[in-house]
Amino acid sequence: MNIQRSKITVAFIVILILYTLSCSESLPLYEEPEVLFEFNFRLDGNQMYIPYPLNGPFITIFTFDFRHLFDETLTGEYYRRGYIDIWLADKPSIKKHFEFFYYNPKKTALLDPEKWYSYKYFWDQTFDDGSILYEHLSTIPITPSPYPEIPPPPPVPINLKAKGEIQIFKQYNKATFDEIEFTVYYYDPGIGKISNPHEIFGKK
Repeated sequence: MNIQRSKITVAFIVILILYTLSCSESLPLYEEPEVLFEFNFRLDGNQMYIPYPLNGPFITIFTFDFRHLFDETLTGEYYRRGYIDIWLADKPSIKKHFEFFYYNPKKTALLDPEKWYSYKYFWDQTFDDGSILYEHLSTIPITPSPYPEIPPPPPVPINLKAKGEIQIFKQYNKATFDEIEFTVYYYDPGIGKISNPHEIFGKK
């Protein structure tokens, strides 16, 4: 009888040990669901016209558009990180590189499904070497003729390229974009004062 009872006790202990070991196994790590983003990097208009007598920086707007294709609203700490490179198409050494980083752990970002969001950067057309875009004109715009029957001269173009990268939320991958091309045209508006958008009430 004692032998039988001992066998039952040993079997119970073995079962208890096996059960304890099975419960102590670590749970699998939580994996974020795969979230696909759709991105777009563009210039607001693929060309722009600037009156040459301004002879100063002008604003060019680049835009990152993005939306996620997940079926639920994404929430997280506000986070935007990336860069934009801009350079002359025929002289890549004349370039502008800037990085942006906005992180606010106290601010919650909400991204609804299928909804487009935009992040804009305003470039003042100055380069890393301190030069201004208009200083790289190959020729100076010709003053229009005062006679209406003579058509105005064509504007003088400057061709540029740009590329960029952006990351939405820290836990999701960054998106890198191929280069885009755009053209800035300078023209001589002729006789008359051209207001400078950087002046406030006529004063610097």
